[in-house]
Amino acid sequence: MENFENEAWMTFYRAAILETDQAQLLGKIEAARNAITARIRRLENIPGSHLPERQALTDASSGLRTLQQERLTP
Repeated sequence: MENFENEAWMTFYRAAILETDQAQLLGKIEAARNAITARIRRLENIPGSHLPERQALTDASSGLRTLQQERLTP
């Protein structure tokens, strides 16, 4: 089993989903998206499939979209 819980993208993702200040939320979502995109690019250059982390990255991206829609869309 891969251990990606300590990857930077996960830290940014957690910060976004735990943010309670509406004024800070969009910035946290964007930071998480950028970290996720950067990790996806890095995984392209690392041998192995990394399927569990890739699935977690996909799920996190989807979660951020839902979070933005539910909390930031009037």
